[in-house]
Amino acid sequence: MKLILWMFGATTLLLAGGYFLLFTQSGNNLIKPYIQNKLNAKTPLEIRLEKFRLTPSKIALSLGFPGDNSIYFAGRYDLFAKSIDGRFDASLQELSAFSQLLERNISGALQTQGTMRGDLKQLKVDGELHAAKGGGTYSLTLQKMQPATFRAEFAKMDAAQLLQMAGEQPYFTGELRLDAELRELAAKVKKGAVDLRLVDGELNAAVIEKRLQLTLPRQKRLQLHAKAKLEDVIGYEALLEGAQSIVKSSGTFAQQTQTLQGVYSVDVARMELFEPLIGYRLQGPLRLHGNIKADPEYGAVSIDSGLASGQTKLLVGLKEFRPSSLKGTMHALELEKLLYFLNQPRYASGLFQSDLEITKITQEGLWGEIDSALNAARFNEELLQKRFGLDLGGHSAIELKARTVLDAKRLRSDLRAESPLATLRLPEAEYNMQTGRFESPFSVDIEKLSRLNTLAKRKLQGGFVAEGKIAYDKVLQTEATTASLGGETRFTQKGNTVRVEASGILAQKLLSMLTYPESFAGAMDANLDYDTETKKGTLVADLKEGHFTQSAFTDTLLRHTGVDLTVRDLSKADVATKINDRELMTALDFAAPRVNMASRGIYTDLATKRIKGELECSIKQEPYTIKIDGYTNKMAKAFDYGDLLAQEAKKQMRKKAEEKLQKELGKELGEGASKLLKGLFR
Repeated sequence: MKLILWMFGATTLLLAGGYFLLFTQSGNNLIKPYIQNKLNAKTPLEIRLEKFRLTPSKIALSLGFPGDNSIYFAGRYDLFAKSIDGRFDASLQELSAFSQLLERNISGALQTQGTMRGDLKQLKVDGELHAAKGGGTYSLTLQKMQPATFRAEFAKMDAAQLLQMAGEQPYFTGELRLDAELRELAAKVKKGAVDLRLVDGELNAAVIEKRLQLTLPRQKRLQLHAKAKLEDVIGYEALLEGAQSIVKSSGTFAQQTQTLQGVYSVDVARMELFEPLIGYRLQGPLRLHGNIKADPEYGAVSIDSGLASGQTKLLVGLKEFRPSSLKGTMHALELEKLLYFLNQPRYASGLFQSDLEITKITQEGLWGEIDSALNAARFNEELLQKRFGLDLGGHSAIELKARTVLDAKRLRSDLRAESPLATLRLPEAEYNMQTGRFESPFSVDIEKLSRLNTLAKRKLQGGFVAEGKIAYDKVLQTEATTASLGGETRFTQKGNTVRVEASGILAQKLLSMLTYPESFAGAMDANLDYDTETKKGTLVADLKEGHFTQSAFTDTLLRHTGVDLTVRDLSKADVATKINDRELMTALDFAAPRVNMASRGIYTDLATKRIKGELECSIKQEPYTIKIDGYTNKMAKAFDYGDLLAQEAKKQMRKKAEEKLQKELGKELGEGASKLLKGLFR
C-alpha cells in the first residue's frame, strides 16, 4: 500500500511539476533558456527567445535574430485535437543577417503577416507580403505537413530590388507581377497555372557592362510576359520584347518524361542596335523561326530564315540541353544583301549557298564538313573603281567553290575560284581557330594577261602560271615560283618586305609580257627588293650572254657607225634601278666588242610613262651622247641622236675636204692638210 501511495505521489508531483513548467509564467521563464539553447544548437545564427508563454490552450512566442529581424506568433491550440489557430508577424528588415544560413549573399527587407489554422492533417497559412516596394497575398496549404497547394498574387514589385534580395545583381529594372495557383505540390506531376509579367522594364547598362563585360544597345527597353498551365503536360507561352526585337515561344512540357516541344520566333528590326552586345556590327532586320524538341538527354532546335532573300534551314542537335551538332543548308542567299547584313561593302553580287554537317560540338572544338559555293557572281566594278581605283575591264564574273573539314579547332579547306581574269586554287588550306594561324599551298593560272590591262593600268600579254605557299601568323608570308618567263622566278614576301629572285629568265619573254619592244634577246638574272609600305626598293639585273635585237635604235647605230649590235653578244650588261613609288632611276652599263654604253641615271615615271636621261656611248673608240626624252610606249621617238648625227656629219665633211685637198695639192701636201682638218673637225 505504501508503494502505491509512493507511486501516486511521485506521479502527482511530476504532473504538477510539468504543469508548472509548461503552463505557468514562472515555469515558462525557467525553461525559456533551455529552449533558446536548443534552437541555437540547430543553426549558426544567434537566436533570442524574447517571449515564450504557454497555457493549456494558448501559445505566444517571439523570436529575435541578428540585425533588426523578428518573428512573432500568438494563438490557440488544442493538444488533444492537435490543432492550432493563430496569427504570425515576421519583420525581417536586415535579410543580410541570414546570408550565412542560406549560404548566399542576400539583402534587403521584407515583412509578412497572416494566419495559421488547422491540424496535422491539414494546415492552412494565409498571409500578406510586403517587399521590394510592392507585395500581395499568398495562401499555402499543407496536408500531413507536406505542401499541397499554393496561391499567390503579387504586384508592383521592383525587379532590381528582388534580384538584390536574392543575391543577384540588378541586371534589369521594372515592375514584376506574379499570379500563381499551384496544386498537388507533393506529387511528381504538379498542376495549376502561373502568369508572370515584367512591365516597364529596362536593362541596367552599368551593371551589365561591369559584371558581364557587355555593352548594351542604346535602347534598353524590356518587357516580359510568360504564362503556363500545369497539367500532366504543361502548356506555356512566352513573349519577350525590347530594343526593337520580339521573341516568342509556345509549346508543351511533359512532366513525367521531362520532354519539351514548342515553337519559337525571333524578329529583330535593326541588328545594328546589338553591336555593343555582340561586339560586331550587323545591320538590317533578322527574322528566325523554328521548332524545339528536347528531353534530358537529347533534343533539337530547327532554324528557318529568309536571310538575304534566301532560304536557310538549320537543325541544331542538343545533348543535355547543350548544342551537340549542326546540320542544314543555306540556299540562294543574295550576296549583296548578305554583305549588307554583315556590314561589308557590296563588292560583288551573286548567289551564295552552303551545306553544313557538323557532327560534334564540344568545348574542345567542332567536327564536320561544310560545302560552300558562290554562283552566277560578278564583282561590283563601279564600287571597286571608286574605292580602290581598280578597273576590271568588264571581266567581273567569278565562281567560287570550297569544301571545309572541321577537326576540333582546325579547319582544312579546298578552295577554287575562277574568273576570266585568273583561276586561283588553295587545295590544302588550314586554319587553326585557337592560334589564328593560316597556311596553304596555292596555284594561280592567268590564261590571258591582256585581261588584266585595265587592272594593271598597262598593256600585258601572254599567260602566267605560278604556285607557292601562303601563311598568316600575325604577319602575312608568301612564297611562289614561276617558269612562265623561262628559267625560274622566286617570289618571297614577309609583312611589308618583298623579294623577287629571277634566274635564267628570258628577256624577250619579259619584254613581250610587258608589251615593251623586244629589244634584247638572252637570259638574265635579277633581284628585286621592295617595301610595300614605303613603296621604295631596288632592282639589280644582269643580262648575260645576250644581244640587242633589231630596232630603230640598232638600225640607226648601224647606219651611222657601221656597228651591228644584233650580232654582237654583250660581255657586260648590268642594270641597277632605284624605285620610289612610281618613279624609277636606272643606271645602265653595257659592253660588247668595240662598244660601250652607260648611263648614270635614266628617269622613268610609271604614272605618266615619261622617260628621260642620257646614254653615254663609245663605239669604235668614238664617244657619243644619245639623249632619251619621251614616253615608254613610244620609245622609237624618245631617242635623240643629235650628237651622233653631228659627229657623223663632221666625218663626212672632213672626208670630202681631204679628198679635195689631196686632189688639188697632191699626196704629200694633202696628208698634211688632212691632219690639220682632223683638228678642225674634232
